[in-house]
Formats: sequence, C-alpha cells, structure tokens
Amino acid sequence: MLLDQFSPLAADGNTPALTFAALKGGAPIALDDHAYLRALTVEDVGDSYVNGMNDPEVHRFMTSVRQNRQTWQSVADYVAANMESEADILFGIFVHNQLRGTVRLHAIEWARGSAHVGISLFDKSIWNQGWGRRALAVLSDVAIGALGLMRLMAGIYRNNTSSRRTFLAAGFVHEPASDSSDSYDVCEIYVLTANNSAVLTTGRNEIV
Repeated sequence: MLLDQFSPLAADGNTPALTFAALKGGAPIALDDHAYLRALTVEDVGDSYVNGMNDPEVHRFMTSVRQNRQTWQSVADYVAANMESEADILFGIFVHNQLRGTVRLHAIEWARGSAHVGISLFDKSIWNQGWGRRALAVLSDVAIGALGLMRLMAGIYRNNTSSRRTFLAAGFVHEPASDSSDSYDVCEIYVLTANNSAVLTTGRNEIV
C-alpha cells in the first residue's frame, strides 16, 4: 500500500476515512474527549519518554530496550525509523495533550492481512486506569475496520500478567499453538481476528 493512496469518504459521506496514509501523516484518532492516538514524530520525543524507557518497571518486559540505556538520540532514531517505514506505525497515546505512552502497529503484511501490536505506557501515573485497553481496542478497530487487516498478533511474556490482562480485555485470545520461548521466558501469542473481534464501525474513530 503506497503512502499517498487514500480511500473514499467514510460511511457518512462527510468525514475522511482513516487510511494508512492519513495515519502516517498524523491524523489523530479520538480515544475520548481528552485523549487521542497520533503517529509520533521526532519532535514528540522528550524527557518523559526517554526517562520512561529507562525505568525498570516500564521496560521490564521490553528485551531490546532494557539491554542498553536509552538516550534522546536512541529514542528519536527509533521514532524516525517508524516514521519512514511502510510496514509500521508508532502511535503516541496522548492524554490531556501529554504523551503518556505508545501503541505500535508493526510488521504489517498487507498481502496476508496481518500485523503485530505492542503497547507501552511509560507514564506510571496513568497505570490501572484502562488506557491500555482503550488504546488497544481503538487501534484494533482501525486496523481491522479501516485498514482491512484480518489478524493482529501480540507476543506477551508469560509472567507479564498486566499486559496479558490488558490484551484479553481488548478482545485478544491466547493461541497456545503459536507460543515460543527464549532465554528470558515463554512468549505467549495473543491474537485478534476479524472473525472473533467486536469491531466498532469505522465511523466512530474518525479523524479529529
């Protein structure tokens, strides 16, 4: 899918339909009246993001992040790589106009209709308030209902009970046959498909 390929208007005929190009271009998606998702740019990288990535409680299950101390440059490079990719979108989770975390749709395979999903709330002041579930549910709605993907996957380490609960609450189900393991732990695979999701109409998640 080319970045300049836009879809027709949404079902109501007035609002632009959400597309990969629009999302990569920074179209925000409302979570509620005070929160939204938006593709991150390097300009969004600040101290709270970098410090969060260095917090042991935040990066405990993020194997590639915790191996090296993160700097503004390393985080900016990561954001830039996602900006340039045609198979990944790194969204910021903005609550009261402050960046509080990220949710990522990545390794998109358009031909297979599949993608992987990951989430990180680095602002611990919003933990246990349902923001992770809300962000995943809305992202899943957009990925399946607007982008036409059929299968979303997430790898979750077995002892990451908080992440497991969040994905289950967002409608993902465990697929034991796909589980794998590494030197750290067993990685369980959770999936959401177009057939088993309760996807909302794409008209709800309009560009704001």
